[in-house]
Order: sequence, then C-alpha cells, then structure tokens
Amino acid sequence: MSLRTPTTPSPSMSPSPSAKRALPTQEVLVGESCRRKAKTAHEESPFIRFGRHYVRTIEMFSLPSVVITHGLLWDPDENPNTFTVIENRHFASFQALVKLVPVFALKVDGDEGSPEDLQRWMDEFAACLQLGASGAKSDDTRSLRGSVIDWLKVDFPADTVNLNRDTKVGRGFRNKVTGRLLCPVMLDWNDESVRTELLNRTVTIDGEPVNGSHWPAFLYASGIYNESVPWVGFLMGENLLRTYLHIFISPSSAKGAEEHSGDGRATRSGNAANYGMTEVTKASIAYAAAQLYFALSDSAVFNKHQKNCDALGLYNAIRDYLEDPEFKSDTNDLLAWWNRHVFPAHHVEKSKMNHGLAHMRAARAAARSSGAVTVGGEDQQQDGDGSGSA
Repeated sequence: MSLRTPTTPSPSMSPSPSAKRALPTQEVLVGESCRRKAKTAHEESPFIRFGRHYVRTIEMFSLPSVVITHGLLWDPDENPNTFTVIENRHFASFQALVKLVPVFALKVDGDEGSPEDLQRWMDEFAACLQLGASGAKSDDTRSLRGSVIDWLKVDFPADTVNLNRDTKVGRGFRNKVTGRLLCPVMLDWNDESVRTELLNRTVTIDGEPVNGSHWPAFLYASGIYNESVPWVGFLMGENLLRTYLHIFISPSSAKGAEEHSGDGRATRSGNAANYGMTEVTKASIAYAAAQLYFALSDSAVFNKHQKNCDALGLYNAIRDYLEDPEFKSDTNDLLAWWNRHVFPAHHVEKSKMNHGLAHMRAARAAARSSGAVTVGGEDQQQDGDGSGSA
C-alpha cells in the first residue's frame, strides 16, 4: 500500500522545529494512552495533540477515519471531476493530514507487518486523532461562550446587559446584538416581522428555511452586505477575526484584534505557535466561523445535526466558497488579508533593500568620482598625475 504524499510540505501545517523530538515507540504513539486522560502533557500521545490541530485546520466535522479511508482508496488516475465536492475535499484533507503527521505516511509505506496489524494501527491512530479533535472543539466552544459576550459588552454595553457569559439563555434572535449578527444578510433585521419570524423559526429565503448557507451578518466587515458585489467584505467581520485570534493566537490578542501585531506578548504559546503555523488555512477560517455561530446562538448543544444552529451547513458553505475556482482571485486576496492580520510578522511586506550597504556603495562611488581611492585600508587623495600624496 502506498501513500501519495504531497511533494511540497506546507509551513503552516508542519510541527515547529522546537517541538521536534525522537519518535516514541508505537506503544506510546498509539495504544492505551489515547483512550485515557494523560496525567501530564508529556504522557499524552502526540497523535492526540495532532488531532487537536486536525479539527481546527483540516476537518471540523469529518471523522479522521473517514478521511484516512478515502485517501487510501483514492485512485490518482481518476479524473477529479468525477468525484463530488466532498470527496475531493476529503482527499485534500488526507494530503494535509500526511503533511501534519509525516510518521503516518512512513508507517503505511514501510510497514512490514500483517494487514491485520496495519489495520489495528490505523484504527488506533484514527481514534487518537478523534480524541484530540473532540477535546479541542469542546475547549474552544467552552472558552468562546464567555469571551464572545465579553467583547459584545464592550462594544454594545446598553444592549447586552441581560447577556450572561456563563449561559446561552437570552442569546440568538432574542437579543438585539446577537440577533443582528446572526441575521442572514439577505434579510432586514430592522423589519419587526423578520425578527418575529426568525425568533419563531418560520422565516424562509427563496422558499427554503434559513440555514447555515444563508450568510449571517457577522461574516461581513461592519456587517455591510452589497447584493451587487456580495464577495466584498465577506469573511472580514470584526468578531470573526477576534474569534480566530482567540483560538489560534491567544485570548488576550482577540481583545485588541485591530492592534494585534503578532509580537508574541502572551505568556503562553497559542495553538498556532505550538504547531508552527504561520499562515491561515481555508478550513481554519470556516472553523472559527462555525464556533462563533454557535457562541452567538441560544443553542445549548453543539451538534452537527442541530437544525436551530446549522454550524455544519455554515462550515461547508464557507469552504465551498473558498474552494470555488470562480472566486480564486478573491480568495487569494482574502487569505492574504487574513495572513497580514493574524501572522503579521510572517506576511507584512518588508523592504528587501540593504539600506546600510546601499549607503556605503553610494559613498564609495562618490569617492571614486572625486578621485579618492582606498589603499591598504586608508583613504588617499590622488595628485593630478595620478600618484598618491603622502
């Protein structure tokens, strides 16, 4: 069995050099350690840690076992157009997983054990990833539940008095602020009948009940939507950026999202730093959006089958947009915008000119033109006949 590993490793998905260490034995990598809570971080299987990054940057809702199986059975000779969007996405996710966990590819390509042993190893590997993924998603959901309300209370103190950071009661369309942020941009939140229908969950758009694919206002910069150019300002919402910074950089950086400089002043390394992540991924933007969607809602349970808070629909709809060839140029510009805001130290354009050296060269050229030369490290002035004066 052979894995089709990507030829160029992605810097955003590779573990940081500082995190490298000798690979543990198979019993430590996979086994009982992934089925119980580790006493310390050092006792935790590395595959569980990779599972935390997997859910945030590769696949939020698809099980690792599904992605792995799809990737191993993928036929490279088949035309990608014969596969569905989800199938192609699963294979892209499989490639990203191989970049994230190189030992996975080495295990499959070089394993000399029986097929049963390899299958058992794969099952344990997928189980460890899923354990990490579930833990990370729960941690982010719990953390954002209170932080999102903290941000809104600063921005809209008069309309968020009744919101409690520790409970979901009163959120969603029951509150002016969270309701406006969740309201699909195709609807007018200022229309009382629209607000009533949203609250009663009876509103429809083009005959369809409102779902995650009807872009909520928080996705847009300042909540401004122009139906003639609906891609302008899309996925540039202030609270979406805050959510991303909260998850990947640090909660403190989210409080001053506009001033975030990436100078690493947080006392603890964020999730991005822990995995050497220096650029955003399309899936990570969709992940942040789905987490914010749930945090703003009054839904008590984060479940992909939850119809009252269609986070799964929103996640897939955003990824559909970001992967649509029709909007490739817009998406590239958008990703550049995100990278400048989240990882400025790596993506802010810097001058490539060596200013000091350029100044010295200019001075040398001026000296030569005036007849000054350097001999033995000392500047000498030439006489008119070309001989140096003492």
